[in-house]
Amino acid sequence: MSNIKYIRYDKDIWEVQDLSVISKLILNHIRSFEDKGLSCFTSSDLLAELYGVPKGMVDIALLELAANRYISMESNGNCRVVTIIWKKDNPVDDYLGSDIWETE
Repeated sequence: MSNIKYIRYDKDIWEVQDLSVISKLILNHIRSFEDKGLSCFTSSDLLAELYGVPKGMVDIALLELAANRYISMESNGNCRVVTIIWKKDNPVDDYLGSDIWETE
């Protein structure tokens, strides 16, 4: 089995104009857990390492996402649970395996 990692692409998230790329990556990361019925326990260090950005950039993105009511963060001692609270009108389609560069 190969060790290839894929970045999730959710059209509804990537079409939001007022979010930075790192914020969109974080939302996609959280949603990947939620779609499996799992809670997202994550740290800024893990996200920074995963996406190759400074930890401070992740911290700022998380704070902005929380301030703009895209996510909620709860601390349970040593861990942080991050949940998407953003309510949108359109349903989420599964874009895994589709050609994101294909035009309609």
